Amino acid sequence: MRRAIDGPATGESPEGDPKIRVLLAEGVESARISVNEGLSVSSAGLVLLESTGKCAVLVAGNPPQIEVTLEPSGKVAVAEGEITVTPRGNPAFAFDGVSYEGTVRVLSAAGGGLNLVNTVPLETYLEGVLPHEMGNPGTDGYDALKRRPSRRGRMRWSGRGPMRRNHSTCTQVFRIRCTGG
Repeated sequence: MRRAIDGPATGESPEGDPKIRVLLAEGVESARISVNEGLSVSSAGLVLLESTGKCAVLVAGNPPQIEVTLEPSGKVAVAEGEITVTPRGNPAFAFDGVSYEGTVRVLSAAGGGLNLVNTVPLETYLEGVLPHEMGNPGTDGYDALKRRPSRRGRMRWSGRGPMRRNHSTCTQVFRIRCTGG
């Protein structure tokens, strides 16, 4: 189950967009992350591995060490504590059969194994999650939002103060987006 990680956002992108961290996997022994247009793997600000074109990295670890194998070249790098996988070009990467945007941090888990954390711009996260939380997203991703019933037709917001109707996903996501909490 993917979930947002509690705590402040991980910072802002160069464009000033706030970011959110989402836990993709917790305590796994290994994971495969694939991209279509190349990637770089870094730790403590140093680039460990780079690749162009379609490739994947296999991460495995015996905490605190993390071993990274670049496929198909077979190059291997080892880091302690944490690595960051940054896709190039198209920002999408795939993990466990699902595509994501942003970067992936692989951290040594406290109880052993590895944690995978996706860092993604907040707007991108909301565009991907909100339609699914509201129901069937439809072909354009927004059908569920257009058809969401309320007592007086579509839910409207005047722009003053938090949107309040009930404690639905819509109001929860709105508060997170606009007030940070």
